[in-house]
Amino acid sequence: MQADNHNALDSTQASLRQALAQLHHELRHVRDGLERNGISPRLEQREKQLAANIKLCESELEQQARVDQS
Repeated sequence: MQADNHNALDSTQASLRQALAQLHHELRHVRDGLERNGISPRLEQREKQLAANIKLCESELEQQARVDQS
């Protein structure tokens, strides 16, 4: 049972890391667009959404790491 929980936790952490990498990648594209094309309300909103999602993923990863250590 404990091994199953550990495997599920590892899988969740891997999924979060992958999602985080994708969010960072998309955020770089959005920021490049802002630099090239200037301020755009749509891109600014997308940048804020991505930044919030990144914070959420990082927070979840930290929480998962604490669970893994206990």
